[in-house]
Amino acid sequence: MTNDMIATLIACEAESAPLWSGAYKIPWNDPAFSKRMLREHLSQDHDLASRKRAAIERQAAWIVNAILPPSPGRILDLGCGPGLYAPQMTQTGHRYRGIDFGPASIAYARKHFEEPGLREFVLGDIRETPFDGPHDLVMLLYGECNVFAPHEAAHILAKAFAALKPGGRLLLEVHTFDAAKALGSGASWFAAKEGLFSDAPHLCLTRNQWFERETTSRQVFYTLTGSPPHVAAMSSTVKAWTDAEYVQLLEEAGFREARFEKDWPDGREEFVVVSAVKPK
Repeated sequence: MTNDMIATLIACEAESAPLWSGAYKIPWNDPAFSKRMLREHLSQDHDLASRKRAAIERQAAWIVNAILPPSPGRILDLGCGPGLYAPQMTQTGHRYRGIDFGPASIAYARKHFEEPGLREFVLGDIRETPFDGPHDLVMLLYGECNVFAPHEAAHILAKAFAALKPGGRLLLEVHTFDAAKALGSGASWFAAKEGLFSDAPHLCLTRNQWFERETTSRQVFYTLTGSPPHVAAMSSTVKAWTDAEYVQLLEEAGFREARFEKDWPDGREEFVVVSAVKPK
């Protein structure tokens, strides 16, 4: 590593931007990053972006049988990625609307799964994009709720509440407190010919921090490429909530009957699944 590269990293480390300002999220909406992310979503070698196909099918079937009404209803999938849950969830006539701000993922979903009157996919930021409705189910899976600032998470839940029918359900898959906290520990690095952070050969260094007062972890990924060297940095910020805080967050948005779903199939130990109802 050259002196210039070391100096650049030191300068990055010296920055102390507030946790929830600026580019605190992975740039899912960057076109080049989105294309690389799509490869990870579709990979059957791991389930780090989306789960493997068989697990998605089991989870989609569980949602249809355990959460949705028996008659055809309307589903809103927030952060839908490339729409991998949509085919299974619409087999019995349910209508599906997915929102995601990864352009490559939405392009893939539209090409492979969109069907007028049954499945539609919207490119947009769930903090700003209208949810429409009324829906029978609003779902936000795989810990996505935790990557938003607390006030943004509350705003998204309030939008979900407004978009549901009375008696409709919200389904959240969220990080456990300990799992979110663990993301703020340690550091690591790896070298790759290509990957999520670059299409070119690169070195990726990760620094993790835990902020006790805010109960929030921040991961900063430094990608070093090229000659002369270029350093790019991106952050992933994850809020840790306790189970009681999740219930309080839901109740403040208007939801009732919050329950933790113990029979969620193919879950991972770092997540819990909670559902809640919009009162009739």
